Amino acid sequence: MRKVALLIVVLLTLVGFASPNQPQLNKGILSSIVNGISHAFHSLFGNKDDEKANVETPKPLPKKKWTVMVYIAADNNLEQAAFINLNMLEIVGSSDQVNFLCLVDRAKGEYNGDGDWTDARIFYIKKDNDQNKVTSPVVKFLNEVNTGDPHTLYNFMEFCKEYYPAEHYFLILWNHGSGWESVPSSSVNTPLKNRMVAYDDQAKDSITMPELKSVLRKFNSEIGKKIDILGFDACLMGMIEVAYDLKDFAQTLIVSEKTEYGLGWPYHAFADIMVKKPNLSPAEVASVVPEAFKEFYNYLSTHYNKDLTNTLAALDATKIKNIEKAFKAFIDKASNLMEDKENVVKLLIEARKAAVQIDDPIKAHTDIGSFVKEAAKRIPELKEEADAVIEALKEAELNFVVTGKEGGEEHEHFKNATGLAIYFPLNPKALDPDIIRKYLSVIPYDDFTFVQDTNWNEFLFNLIMNE
Repeated sequence: MRKVALLIVVLLTLVGFASPNQPQLNKGILSSIVNGISHAFHSLFGNKDDEKANVETPKPLPKKKWTVMVYIAADNNLEQAAFINLNMLEIVGSSDQVNFLCLVDRAKGEYNGDGDWTDARIFYIKKDNDQNKVTSPVVKFLNEVNTGDPHTLYNFMEFCKEYYPAEHYFLILWNHGSGWESVPSSSVNTPLKNRMVAYDDQAKDSITMPELKSVLRKFNSEIGKKIDILGFDACLMGMIEVAYDLKDFAQTLIVSEKTEYGLGWPYHAFADIMVKKPNLSPAEVASVVPEAFKEFYNYLSTHYNKDLTNTLAALDATKIKNIEKAFKAFIDKASNLMEDKENVVKLLIEARKAAVQIDDPIKAHTDIGSFVKEAAKRIPELKEEADAVIEALKEAELNFVVTGKEGGEEHEHFKNATGLAIYFPLNPKALDPDIIRKYLSVIPYDDFTFVQDTNWNEFLFNLIMNE
């Protein structure tokens, strides 16, 4: 899921985004952001005028450096946040080297601003000075769509490729997210089954991992390479199970292991840098997004004296396999120790409880790096293997940030996070053993290649049953 924290009043008051080591946002953009605070109120309460949409017939453009495709699945309780992010992008707009396109699917009865239309549309984002409404042209009307249908995603990507070709493609999946598994139905307005990302409440559907891989496989075959950047502006997608499954479908990934705030990413910040420096490599662009994210939420945390802790990681997908290899060696060694030595199970459970607990709805995610560190503290025989896992995580991370207020309780908790979580229930022994076995081995968790390649589910089951 994605936290619907209404920080709207402060969302565009950021006065700086990049560290000295990152490309800087210019002062004109900063001025626009500061002046844009009134947009927050309009986005929440205003503009019910059903004005005629600005329509532009798409014509294939010359090939540019970048095409950024934002798949805004807002047919749910995040609808109003979609228009905040669209107006952020309009502070910068597309350029002669960068295209920004957004598919927006709206909900009925959630947010009545910007004309209160309820179908789906594709916008070609252009710069404007009006932060009270979206003025970018609609380049395609879609009527009502199901954003949980992988064909909707593929058709959007295909449209972007046909009319707005580029050397590099950056896909952002904007919505609720739940990592690998379904979450309690209370997390969104409508109960859904097998959720992963791109929830569509009206259609009661979402895109699952197999569906996402199928879309990427087809798109990649058409462009002749892996998509350059795949980003999830969604909660809880920073899991090793997810990253490992996607490692062969994208060059770089951007994910959060934590729940995100409703405002999501600061689109104006990294968009400005991309427009100013279109020759940045995919790895450099991916690294800019967490940096902008950190500066945005750190500013808000400091200025408004709130601990807005969040995480965001940019990952080199080509190096995720090394994390799996190191972690498999760790659990193989731990499994042998469980058979040969007393108290190892107890110490591993203690390590799990001491590790960074992610704020997922079912309290079953833990930071993988902090877990192996805590395990090595208690079981010295695991130190070499734990160090190898930490090293593999560091090698894969292009940039990992933890936002929030220094000294804040949640910020201090996440300071020891390493960027990727793993499914590891804290207290599953209270469940019936047959239910545990079914949960770990039958439902889609067993289909994830990370689980298959490491036998993590078997290790977890044995650990739980022997506690």
